[in-house]
Amino acid sequence: MTVNHWVGGSSPSQGAKYLINQRVANFIRYPFFLPEKKHPKAPTCKLETGSTSYRMLTFDLTQFRKSILTSQPALPEPTYYKNSCRPVKSTLKQHSIKNRSGVRLCLHQSEAAGACIGTVILAHGMFSNYRTCRGLASYLTTQHYDCWLLDYQGHGLSDHPDHAPDFESMCLEDTESTLDFIQSSSDKPIWWLGHSGGGLAILMFLARNPDRQEKLAGIITLASQATDAGLSWQHRLVFRVSRILLKFTKTVPGKPLGLGPEKEYSSVLDQWLLWSIAKHWSGTDEFDYLAHMADIKLPALMISGVGDRFIAPTSGCKRLHDNLASTDKTFLLLGKDNGFLEDYTHDRLISSRNASTDVWPLIGQWLLQKY
Repeated sequence: MTVNHWVGGSSPSQGAKYLINQRVANFIRYPFFLPEKKHPKAPTCKLETGSTSYRMLTFDLTQFRKSILTSQPALPEPTYYKNSCRPVKSTLKQHSIKNRSGVRLCLHQSEAAGACIGTVILAHGMFSNYRTCRGLASYLTTQHYDCWLLDYQGHGLSDHPDHAPDFESMCLEDTESTLDFIQSSSDKPIWWLGHSGGGLAILMFLARNPDRQEKLAGIITLASQATDAGLSWQHRLVFRVSRILLKFTKTVPGKPLGLGPEKEYSSVLDQWLLWSIAKHWSGTDEFDYLAHMADIKLPALMISGVGDRFIAPTSGCKRLHDNLASTDKTFLLLGKDNGFLEDYTHDRLISSRNASTDVWPLIGQWLLQKY
């Protein structure tokens, strides 16, 4: 008996439907139908920068770490998977808090391995949840940081609000509640690490509440930008058509479109698209967020991927970096030409095998330098 197996299903029609859905998803995500690139394994090559330069430097990670720790107390060595910087998974504890609107948010705690030297809050972006940051958090716990992973309202294990929020209200409310809880329960230095919208969230909150910087040690953003998506006319056309379609739905499915594991509120996505089309990052009350980046003076590490050409182009990430008032800020552009394993795309920048050996240690090094 012969059984034919078709890609995407058990019959030719199901297989054809699968391929069509994939092509539609690719168009929305990558309008130019960019070919998939292989991601070869290679020895790690790091990039060390000043505030604005891009100087490549290869060095031994172990020796670098020991040189930093020369004047610091001895800490236990972290545990890694074989042949990888990816650490052994840790057990997460769940905590419930409420934001200003009374929506229950879920915070996932991953405790430091051994002596704790600091606290890191990790925030995901649109169409995502805490799992996006789980691998990085697991690595940071081996570097002796307590990690708290946030699920924004309506994402992951957090509750859905009665009324759909926009990007601004979701970020401001949930960031405030998270900081209030962590700052009241931790006596260690606190850093905020955000991927995509999770990075914009802390910048928006601090722009409106610059006095809250006193209780933060620094911020890290990965692929975060608000004004430069849709640089080409093809992208802008996709954005404008998307805004029309969003009027007819409350949520946008992430999985079928290849945008992430979660549904996203149409109102959240619509406001982000508006910023990109208008090239102006402002609140519903016309508060100019980009102008108020000058009020943020915390140490900052901002990372961008060369392959992230659609959602968070380098120009947008660099624009945020340049507008920060901080005198201690670093911008990293990660791609093959700079000695990294691949031209990192939006999602692979934070969650991929190459990122575990290429990107995560960079973040650990930067945090250790601030310790």
